[in-house]
Amino acid sequence: MKKSKILYIGFILVALILIGCSERENPADFPKINEREGLKNDGVFTYPRAYSAIENHAGWEFFNFTESKNFISKIYTPPSFRIQSTPYPILYLLHDFEGDENYYFTKMVHRIADSLIYEEEINEFYIASIDASTPYGGSWYVNNEFFGWFETMVAEQWLDFIEVTLADQLRIIDNRESRGIGGFGMGGYGALKIAAKYPGVFSSVSASNPAGSFQHIEDLIPMMLEEQGLSTPISPDDYQDMDTTNLLTEKPYTLLFFSLAQAFSPHPEEGEPGYEDSTTFVTFYGIDLPFDYNGNIYQPIYDKWHTNGLDDVLTQNAGVFDSIEVYIEVSDTNQFLFHHMAEDVRMMLDNNGINYSYDSYSGYEGYSAFNQRFVYDRLVEILKFHSRYLEEDM
Repeated sequence: MKKSKILYIGFILVALILIGCSERENPADFPKINEREGLKNDGVFTYPRAYSAIENHAGWEFFNFTESKNFISKIYTPPSFRIQSTPYPILYLLHDFEGDENYYFTKMVHRIADSLIYEEEINEFYIASIDASTPYGGSWYVNNEFFGWFETMVAEQWLDFIEVTLADQLRIIDNRESRGIGGFGMGGYGALKIAAKYPGVFSSVSASNPAGSFQHIEDLIPMMLEEQGLSTPISPDDYQDMDTTNLLTEKPYTLLFFSLAQAFSPHPEEGEPGYEDSTTFVTFYGIDLPFDYNGNIYQPIYDKWHTNGLDDVLTQNAGVFDSIEVYIEVSDTNQFLFHHMAEDVRMMLDNNGINYSYDSYSGYEGYSAFNQRFVYDRLVEILKFHSRYLEEDM
């Protein structure tokens, strides 16, 4: 047989094999669970809502905020969702500092949830996020008269908006056992605090690297001074002229300190206690920093930060956790030392006899478990945890 004929027969045989293979069902083909008839944006909806934030104080005037500041909420709906369909439980997720309502959706929480539902790893439930950001990285979910009532916004107005105002679009199972809350970093801090202070609202809480203790903040002062190009002692002019340009990309430690200061130590109004103390007052921004011109902790301001840690709120409300499922996870490192703060939170839980589930995680060579990293991976465990405790029956 000629060589050319052999090659021709071989080509035909290969073609037939390939055709046969193409007709087989590909086991890697998943159903198109995100293509939902009549719905846009793969089942993720965005809702703006105005809330009554605050009296008209200087801080809000400076940043051109209004008394009726909009908050933005994003809501994931599970695959079987239809308008006025079966009611579902709901998980409220609070973003980390540097985040907003998109924090978990840029980490693909909707895709993760869809996949876990398809694999029957979790039940179906709504997932909601909110914009609790400020011009300096985050609100820390606190109420103050300078930047706003963010705790009230989250724990009361947000829930009322989703579960009452949006009742025609969504159906939430209206009971505590079908409602969970969680968060990373700043969000973990907020989730634990709000769960403790509103025990009749949530039945499960998760916190990843919850930044709930601020006694390690002293170790971060040199990092902030370095990125500011300052050395101690700091001149009064340099102290007042902190550089806040390109915070997100070039000055993460300045961003952290300013976000904490706006939340925990806004400078008092004239006539209020502490107004005369200008030792660490950064006048342009209306905040007090916790370190002085020598780079040392300034105790009056540090004490304000310390009292906003989770120690007091967990101690005073320890009993409520008898009926709240708690999950804590901690990374092996974090550039903002949130992992040390999280270990302090674990100690607080232990000291108050609060039961919790625990997990840890780490990065790998060349890619440490810094802030914002591994959120995608950890969301799998977070969603599985809450699914175990979110009741599906009304």
